[in-house]
Amino acid sequence: MKQSLIILFLFDLILLSGCHNPSKPVKEDSVKKDTLSQKETDNKNSLIMIDVTKDYPKKDFNWEDMADIEFIPLETKNDFLCDARVHVVGLMDEAIVLTNRSDGNVFIFDMTGKALKRFNHQGQSGEEYTKIGPTFLDNVQKELYINDMFKKKIFVYDLDGNYKRSFNHIQAAQYSKIANFNEKELICYDVSSEYRSGKINPFLIISKQTGAKIKKIVIAFEKKISLNFTQDVDEGAVSTAMPDYPIMKFGNDFIINELSSDTIYCLKQNYELQPMAVRTPPIQTMSPFVFLLTNMNTHRYFFMWTVKKEYNWETNVGFPTVSLVYDRNEKKIYEFNLYYQGIKIKTYSESDFPYIERICYIKENVYVGTIQAHVLKNMEEKGELKGQLKEIAVQIKEDDNPVLMLIKFKE
Repeated sequence: MKQSLIILFLFDLILLSGCHNPSKPVKEDSVKKDTLSQKETDNKNSLIMIDVTKDYPKKDFNWEDMADIEFIPLETKNDFLCDARVHVVGLMDEAIVLTNRSDGNVFIFDMTGKALKRFNHQGQSGEEYTKIGPTFLDNVQKELYINDMFKKKIFVYDLDGNYKRSFNHIQAAQYSKIANFNEKELICYDVSSEYRSGKINPFLIISKQTGAKIKKIVIAFEKKISLNFTQDVDEGAVSTAMPDYPIMKFGNDFIINELSSDTIYCLKQNYELQPMAVRTPPIQTMSPFVFLLTNMNTHRYFFMWTVKKEYNWETNVGFPTVSLVYDRNEKKIYEFNLYYQGIKIKTYSESDFPYIERICYIKENVYVGTIQAHVLKNMEEKGELKGQLKEIAVQIKEDDNPVLMLIKFKE
């Protein structure tokens, strides 16, 4: 596995309880809705137990059976060139927002893929970011939040690129992840030296207006454990790691996954932590460590994967993984393979087909991904594609912008 591994990610839903007036006749549809609501409530309240050392039964899944998928080719223009590491950071009814990590560009396309506008505020002034870090779109306020880890500062712009405000990370903190907690607050993940030394809890709720700390989310663990490897070399030291995506949104809730803890939590809007899943054996007792990371989450399925902390510096190969899924209907865990049009899809490498965004939250049961044009062209030449995806691949060039994949899970 290559050093630049990226995991694929998200959490549980807000479930609606059906109700009816008992003095009126109950329609068949109402009974079905009530039954479904009760089943979803039971599923939500079930604590998932995962043994990260166990060989679970294997099962194949076809994406076509699980989701309705729409493909949107993004228009390619001289001043609208998405790089290989472009990220979808927001999607509204009228706009798709993407960022280039390499050059600081922000692109806005309409929902047909037509290029609308672009802006870039990469620079050294007080209204500019040094480099684009984790970014998200507030769909309600139509504000784009850009996290600059180097300046330790968050910048806020409107969708025309106009600067609105900025605020610093709180003292001694450095946020590696930010997300839209609610109308007034952000949730952030702190990777400062204090956190890496195990002295603080990394999850913070801060103000969207000022950046002031509102709440610290405390998760107990014995000592800090990381996926990072560091090796001394002549020039100093080099590191390699796998991103762990510790905060992921679904509905109004968040998955909170501190890898040093054995419990994955659901964080509610009232800051309450509800246990969602528990892993065994305890992470603090393992050697080498086997981590449990979160992946995609739908109303029915909770996708996860395990990662063993092993790495060969000579070959740059390591972090062996196992893909797992919990089926809430069957209340069973499987080791799974995922297929699309007969093509096996890996769920953790950015070079695979496709790349699914974890940080970009669309809505419950909906994910967005990107497929690089050169990957599509290669698959089309091999005769591996059919349907809409084949029609798109025939018309694009290898260096065109990627194709957006809007994935709407059926359950």
